[in-house]
Amino acid sequence: MESQELLIGIDIGNETAQIAYYDNTQFEPVLIEAEVNVQADAITKEEVQNSSEVKPQDDKAPPDLQMSNDGRVINACMELIKKEFTDDVDIITLCLENYTRERAKNIHDIVEGYGIKGENIFVQSYKQSYLHFVLSQNTELWVNDVGLFDYGTQGLIYRQLAVDRRKNPYIVGIMEKDYSKIMPYEDTEDSNRGYVLENIADNAIHKQILSSIYVTGIGFDGEWADVTLKKLCRGRRVFKGQNLYVNGACYTSKRYSKTSRMPEFIFIDEDMIPVHVSVNVYADASRQELIIAKAGTLWYDIDNSIYVIPDGENEIQINITNVITRAKAQHFISLDFLNPERLDMRTRLRLRIRFQDMDRCIVTVTDEGFGEILKTSRRICERIIELGGQ
Repeated sequence: MESQELLIGIDIGNETAQIAYYDNTQFEPVLIEAEVNVQADAITKEEVQNSSEVKPQDDKAPPDLQMSNDGRVINACMELIKKEFTDDVDIITLCLENYTRERAKNIHDIVEGYGIKGENIFVQSYKQSYLHFVLSQNTELWVNDVGLFDYGTQGLIYRQLAVDRRKNPYIVGIMEKDYSKIMPYEDTEDSNRGYVLENIADNAIHKQILSSIYVTGIGFDGEWADVTLKKLCRGRRVFKGQNLYVNGACYTSKRYSKTSRMPEFIFIDEDMIPVHVSVNVYADASRQELIIAKAGTLWYDIDNSIYVIPDGENEIQINITNVITRAKAQHFISLDFLNPERLDMRTRLRLRIRFQDMDRCIVTVTDEGFGEILKTSRRICERIIELGGQ
């Protein structure tokens, strides 16, 4: 019998960090009751080394990362995971209340220092955890749009998830409204907050068709919130809890596991490209369109390459397909910078795709030569494709 994968989700919030694992008998995440205090002062490198048997491998985690507050929090989380399980972690997803590109990369490097393969580590925003959580629920809960009121220490945020089922795979987007200035966090009972929340909710979901609404955040603790939330239940289901993001992170780990059953979807966010970038090639005895950069990928994470051998062609066709509008465009990269004789299956070209920003794709073609037969000419052609009209 095949052993079960250990799938972990961690929510690193501003106050605490929560941990959940995916239970293959209950088919859902289960919370590890112990929490980690995120606000505690960062401990020293010596304390990290002496406090636990679980610590980063020195050759993979630089000392400055070990000493960071994120490093301290992750080390404490790994301690709890080791106490709970004897197996090694197979896939782990961490979601961050304050997500930045740089912080996500640092956290990825820290976690990799614990011996987990880099391709099995995912770091995402709260919006992405919310998405994975919703799409892992019964489909009747997201037949229409799904709302989320998040009232934490940073104030009230409203997020609304929409799924376009007409596309295959599904196209998923999230709209966000920031009400933190109108309703900042308060750690007190205040009957006026119920009135403010009710008005904000009326504004946020006015004329919206919602299948369900989720409510999370420590700001909703107290009887005042329960009274107001009952009014939101008219014609829709409302769920309140404090484990949504950690469960969503756990579902992300499940999505990338061997036994994933989550529907195929493409998540389009403000930093995720809405297009597929592909090239026409002949491979495996057939002509096919090979996708080099997929829609729903963070633009700054894209740096992909393939190698092609021209068979008499003097140009490379780059295809841009918008998964939302279905608009298609072709761009042609001339190979005139090469000796025509090399285009008759006598050289190998590296085709590299990167993004300068959300609207600019960088295509680089490099002559790699043909082994010992023909040395590289060291010639390079680079072109920027504007995607603004796609």
